[in-house]
Amino acid sequence: MLLNKLLGDFNSMKSSSSMLLISNVGLVLTLMVSLSFNMMKDTVVMNNLNESCEFSELSKNSMNEATHKRLGFYISGLLGNITPDTAEFVEDAVMAFIDPAIYQEVKQAIALQLGELVEDQVVMTFSPESFILEDGVVFITGKGELQGPAGKPEKFIRTYEIEFYVSNYTPLVRYINVYNDVAHDSLWEAKNRKKAEKLAKKENRKD
Repeated sequence: MLLNKLLGDFNSMKSSSSMLLISNVGLVLTLMVSLSFNMMKDTVVMNNLNESCEFSELSKNSMNEATHKRLGFYISGLLGNITPDTAEFVEDAVMAFIDPAIYQEVKQAIALQLGELVEDQVVMTFSPESFILEDGVVFITGKGELQGPAGKPEKFIRTYEIEFYVSNYTPLVRYINVYNDVAHDSLWEAKNRKKAEKLAKKENRKD
């Protein structure tokens, strides 16, 4: 009787072990398939340091609007807020984002502007007030001010127009333009096109 009971328990345990082995093999195969599919996908890095902020998403070849916004504010904030003491830091920080194709051109332009600010001991400030993203181009517009050692500060409206792209998870600047005006986006271009057409019609009527 005892022997039969032991044989029954052994056979039961052997059957359970076989089922457990099959189950584990199935889980391993499922995991391998899942990993294989995940490795084929373009991994997205998400950064949310502040819970009140939007998620920043950066993939191998693209980034979302929130990332465009953060980088746009960051670069415009660097270029728009300069003192003679921070000029060198600003140049190094901005140039780290510049595409190799326009690196020398941008470096020369920034060096020229910073050299004039340092020589004249001018402090430049910039407060961003609006953000537009259009076809991959960021428009950061706000109020700027130049303050020299003497005299009244010079105030102006300034826009930083920046085109970003992503290469192997690295955001780079393909194009950058700075001008003292509102954003030259598609709405601005349409309005000015209409104005130009009206002026052209008036000139034609005079002729």
